[in-house]
Amino acid sequence: MYNNLFVNHAGDAIRIQPHNDTPRSISVFYNTIVASKNGIVLLRREGDPEYSQFVASNVVFGGPPLSLHLVASSTNVAKHYEVAGRYLNAPFDPLEKLDLYPRPGRLKKIPMESFSLHGYEGWDRDFNGNRRKDSFAGAYVGEGCNPGWLLSRNRKP
Repeated sequence: MYNNLFVNHAGDAIRIQPHNDTPRSISVFYNTIVASKNGIVLLRREGDPEYSQFVASNVVFGGPPLSLHLVASSTNVAKHYEVAGRYLNAPFDPLEKLDLYPRPGRLKKIPMESFSLHGYEGWDRDFNGNRRKDSFAGAYVGEGCNPGWLLSRNRKP
């Protein structure tokens, strides 16, 4: 799960947990998340060490932002839900004006750790399709005014 925007002002955003079996390969990276409750919850039993599991380089605002159990986690920006407006342009506005693009100077460049991303199509592009030459945490590479697609109910072209 990567290069996505998640917003839930009434609850959780991402929850991965055992159902009929233990979750195996789990990769959650380069997402921007705003959720009034849990940002990312990952619950699992002791798993098979052959499966890669990591949560990295996400920007997560939640209450709490991260609840991870037995999973590699690093370089995430994890802040409380109420402060999202200090870091993102307009995270609490209605959909027509919702803007999760980073404010200038608020989300610094964060290097991605050495997780192997080459098996993921488009891993090196952000939500707008821009190449990730400098690593930023979250779905976008850049800050200030969003130069790409603005959120709407219409399907992204």
